[in-house]
Formats: sequence, structure tokens, C-alpha cells
Amino acid sequence: YPPAPTVTLLPLAVLGLAIRMNDKIQRLMNLTRDGVVPNNESIEDTLVDIGNYAIMSIIVKKGVWSK
Repeated sequence: YPPAPTVTLLPLAVLGLAIRMNDKIQRLMNLTRDGVVPNNESIEDTLVDIGNYAIMSIIVKKGVWSK
């Protein structure tokens, strides 16, 4: 993983993670709509990804990403 973002880049890092979380939430909505059967990524995988991005956001905000 890359080093922790500097203080000036912190908002962009958190924004980037929020965007990725939104991508996964949109994917989850598509997977749970109209009985769609996932081809590449399961609902469980998507939920794990959302949780991981949330944890990464907390770590980045605390400034301990590289510690």
C-alpha cells in the first residue's frame, strides 16, 4: 500500500475512499434488484469490500495508515 497521505491530501484520500464505497453500494443495489445473479462478484464479496473501505477510511483519518 502507498504511504499515508499528507495532511493536505487527507480530504482527497477520504473522498476517494468514499467514492469507492459508493461504487460498491451501487453494485450491491444492482445485485439485490430484480433477482440479478452475480457473474463476477458475490453479494458477500461486495459487503466485505464496503467494510474494508470503511476501515481504511478510519485508518487514513487517524493518520496511522503507514504505521
